[in-house]
This record gives sequence, structure tokens and C-alpha cells, in this order.
Amino acid sequence: MNVSAPDQAEQALTACQQHAEALGMAFGRGELLARHTTFRIGGPADLYVTATTVAQLAALVRLANDHAAPVTILGGGSNILVSDAGIRGVVINNATRGF
Repeated sequence: MNVSAPDQAEQALTACQQHAEALGMAFGRGELLARHTTFRIGGPADLYVTATTVAQLAALVRLANDHAAPVTILGGGSNILVSDAGIRGVVINNATRGF
């Protein structure tokens, strides 16, 4: 049985969400990126996750890549303009410090 592209994308997001939850990471589906940019613009992320350690960041990027899920990494949100359509895939807020 073939799995459609939308089903594969949803499976990838679900796998990433479950992994983030298991690692105790804050996450949300449909999180408005306007809340995370200095210009206060931007539509929803399919999955928004905050990584607070380098290990969490690396693990989530690896998992998303293993599932062919698009990954976007945000820093402070000051040098990005996000469309009202949002960002597909996994958006990772890089909240790691001191590395």
C-alpha cells in the first residue's frame, strides 16, 4: 500500500512531536510565528518546538531529516520575515545558550 505525500508529512510531524514530548520539549501545532518574530508577522508552523539544549536540537534535526520533514531553525526572530501562510514542517526555536 502506498502512502500519500500528505500522510507521510503528517507521520513525520507526529514522530517529531512524540520525540519532542518524550524529551520534555515545549511544542505546539499551528503555533503562530508572529509571536516569535520582532516584526510580529507570520502564519502558523506545522510543528513548533523549543530546543533548550544542544542534544535536543541535534536529536530533533536528525529525526526530522530521517523522516524527510522540512526543518527551519529560528534564533531570536529578528532577521526573518514569515509569510502569513506560515512555515511547513518542523520549526525549531533554538533556545540553547553557551555553546
